[in-house]
Amino acid sequence: MIGIEMGLMIIAIMYPITLKKSAEKSEMVLVIATMISTAIWVAIWSVCNHINIEIEALRHTDMILLSAAVLMFFGSFFVSSSIQKSKEFR
Repeated sequence: MIGIEMGLMIIAIMYPITLKKSAEKSEMVLVIATMISTAIWVAIWSVCNHINIEIEALRHTDMILLSAAVLMFFGSFFVSSSIQKSKEFR
């Protein structure tokens, strides 16, 4: 489940930035997007460990985070399509 969520977050962060900047910088954008999504997960796990949430209770959190990742992905789609439309008219 974490792999799916991380993959969606990385794509959601990476694609609009790649469209905005250029394809030449896509490797740097990929690294930055991976670092941001990893930082999100580290923050979530450290908060959960700090407040002593059991691992069994995190199963519901996975579904919430998957929903958030999917929403992030669809939001990224709309942002990317608006960037693409603005580039077509230039």
